[in-house]
Amino acid sequence: MIETDKNHPIQPLILSVVQDYYYNAQMAFDFHTEDQSWMGICCFCNDAILRIDLINELFFCFTCYNMGDVILFIMRTENCKMYSVFEKIEERYGIKPIDFENVTAKAFLMAYVDTELRKKQDKADKDKKNESV
Repeated sequence: MIETDKNHPIQPLILSVVQDYYYNAQMAFDFHTEDQSWMGICCFCNDAILRIDLINELFFCFTCYNMGDVILFIMRTENCKMYSVFEKIEERYGIKPIDFENVTAKAFLMAYVDTELRKKQDKADKDKKNESV
């Protein structure tokens, strides 16, 4: 957890975004804390194995394998492009992209890889569907 001083901890952005998503989707946020992470029900597959790593500000589901940072979480839950994620974060949390220390080429690479994997999966699903017809 990031701290401004010993008495005033700042909640990691990933936790704020996940809590807001669950609240707005009217899903129960019944996560429990384990060391520097939270575990709870995955909003992608409804299995109880979504882990939120507060140190690295990442999420990972051990069932459906959705994973990433706060940018990918918003992209997947709100079905939007990366450029609009930054606008949403600035609008909701007052954080400008320049303030992100962890937004590097890694985040863009993860988004690109995720997009390519989803395209391949969609094509495979389409081919499978065509074979069964």
